[in-house]
Amino acid sequence: MPYNRPGAMLAAAICTILSAMGGATAYGESAVQPETRLVQQSELGTPTPSKDKPARTATVPVAGKRICGPPYITGDPDLGPTILPRTGYLGALLHGYVPLGGLSPQHFLSRYWDYAQNNYRFPPDSGFGRSGNFPNGRLLLKTTILQPGMRLDRFGSNAGAFLAPIGDLFIRRGLPPRNLNTNSMAPMNLCNYHAFEVLKSFGVEVGPAAPAFQMPGGGTQYHVISRLVPGFPQTNDEVPVSVLLTNGFLQEINPFASADLVTTVK
Repeated sequence: MPYNRPGAMLAAAICTILSAMGGATAYGESAVQPETRLVQQSELGTPTPSKDKPARTATVPVAGKRICGPPYITGDPDLGPTILPRTGYLGALLHGYVPLGGLSPQHFLSRYWDYAQNNYRFPPDSGFGRSGNFPNGRLLLKTTILQPGMRLDRFGSNAGAFLAPIGDLFIRRGLPPRNLNTNSMAPMNLCNYHAFEVLKSFGVEVGPAAPAFQMPGGGTQYHVISRLVPGFPQTNDEVPVSVLLTNGFLQEINPFASADLVTTVK
């Protein structure tokens, strides 16, 4: 269950205050991507945050704290971890990332949180960009075939249907900050990062990620839908990564075991 926040009336009051201060209005999109639903708050064991006194973001690990959390910003898993890797492979993937884009937690939530749905507002069109980043621009989406030997990755659990070429920067993926939370059910995958190799060819929708969550986007994203996967029903239903693994289209790999993967970081 997503983290519970104050109701819509309080949210509206916050937005009014921010608007008076010159803040931007909230996004109007409401598409929700299932892969960003992480473990429940009860599993994470995080304290109830104070919305009046946001916690300062830690810069170095200290006793009792872990890289990619917990703890989380203001104790809220949806706002992402306070301690991030700054060196090594994962540190390179997070190059240029500023938590919440430098906004205060309240300002960030006023822009990107749908209080009625208790979830983030995601860009429309499955998160694909449009020409010139204009709402009425041409949708930048086509289909392609992923071939055996290609290496892919994602920040998020295997319940999602989105992948990227291995090594692209986090800021180019159009993901919310909670996708960096290490899943308590898979602590070996720091920052909920997973890498894969294609074993059997399958089709995907492909295009640039739209700007989102104070990040520029622009990275290549692959969206797996049923009608493009050999032997699957001819529908537009999403196919989770877990199903691709079970059916032998992908295998999970260790991105830290091979030095050549580090050179792919863009």
